[in-house]
Amino acid sequence: MAPFDRDTSECEVACQKAAGRSDDNQAVACHSRCWTELMNADVITKKKASPPERVHQAIGQPFTIQVPGEHHEGDNEPTPTQKAQADSEIRDARMQLRPCLDLIEGASASFDADFFARAKSADGDVPARIERCRVLLNQGRNALLDKDGSLQDLLQSLDKVQAEMAPRIAEEVACRASQKCTTARNAKAIAERLCAARERRAEALAGIAHERANPSGVVDLAILHALGVDVQDADEEIANASAEYLSLMHRPAVCK
Repeated sequence: MAPFDRDTSECEVACQKAAGRSDDNQAVACHSRCWTELMNADVITKKKASPPERVHQAIGQPFTIQVPGEHHEGDNEPTPTQKAQADSEIRDARMQLRPCLDLIEGASASFDADFFARAKSADGDVPARIERCRVLLNQGRNALLDKDGSLQDLLQSLDKVQAEMAPRIAEEVACRASQKCTTARNAKAIAERLCAARERRAEALAGIAHERANPSGVVDLAILHALGVDVQDADEEIANASAEYLSLMHRPAVCK
């Protein structure tokens, strides 16, 4: 076989130097791989470097010629210490993703209509949290932590959460822009306060009656006092909530 053209001397020298031989078949295989990786290196680094350096920049490891069945000194496996350190770094990186896992796993239950209604902004900062998680997950993939594909699965789950939240956010935005919707929402919140206070008052009165009817004839005055305070607090909340509801809806609230 004819020798390499001198115009391709970079790859020729690199291959022959790395392999330590001038075998035609070996050289042809080397030449093909070398130039493929050099072209990739040019795209990635845009720098001028010697062939072994440019291949190293492209693939992240020294350029070596491998023949099936042969072992070369440059092909050493990571030591147990290096593997343990890499595993530790991966675990630490995944721990940083814990908020994202919580977001994905609890989104459906946590981000309901009440959540958005109580939130300061209509979107509840949910889109921003989703995007922060997307950045973290992509950083994990770029750091080669995604050997088992789990981070890609999480990214897909994050897309589903985003799609699920979109109509809820749109509904909240529309409600906040509607006086009818906000009035109904406020009235509901006031009525819930009023009805809860009425329930607390009834429970406290039942407790007072039970304590006074103690078969032993011994009445605990401390319990009676505490229950009496509960009745007074409930009465105050009932009065305030009733006035607020009447002012807003122009009719008294009805508890079911």
